[in-house]
Amino acid sequence: MASRGLVWKDLSPEEMASVTAEADPTAKVEMLCRVLQLNHYADNARSAILADFCLYNLTFCEENGFSAEKSSALFSILRTTFEHSFEGPVPVSMQESLAFFKERMLEHSVESPPERVGVFTLQEVRLVTDYIGKSFYRHYKAHQYCFSRRQPVVQSKRVLTVETPPVPPPLASATVLS
Repeated sequence: MASRGLVWKDLSPEEMASVTAEADPTAKVEMLCRVLQLNHYADNARSAILADFCLYNLTFCEENGFSAEKSSALFSILRTTFEHSFEGPVPVSMQESLAFFKERMLEHSVESPPERVGVFTLQEVRLVTDYIGKSFYRHYKAHQYCFSRRQPVVQSKRVLTVETPPVPPPLASATVLS
């Protein structure tokens, strides 16, 4: 079978069908966390940001009637763009990130085997570019800050004294007051 670029790289056809069929957003996020091997969604802001980013991208695909193949390709394009932008050893500027994104989209918009596969039409490329510009790149600096700055861990020790009450006298020795 010929390579279709990033189609089915992160989500298999079965996983895509399961995620798409699920109506509950919380269950979708849980599925995505399992597939992407993201642990600690509830208590790790970085994991939560990436999982939510992926969920919103799939929601965009559903709202715009993208096929499973197109949704899978876009999911992987945007995930690799996110990872390229924030998870590398060197900070990446917004312009470099945008150039990386454009190159991935171009690879999936023109049929020229074996390097390029025509998954998206020109109209879809414009739609995706508009969406990503108004969502991901609008908040790029905030994402960059979150992913490039190590948050300091503050550990503090406290001495806590707990007094225990004395043992009460037995009720058998009590007197009834009238």
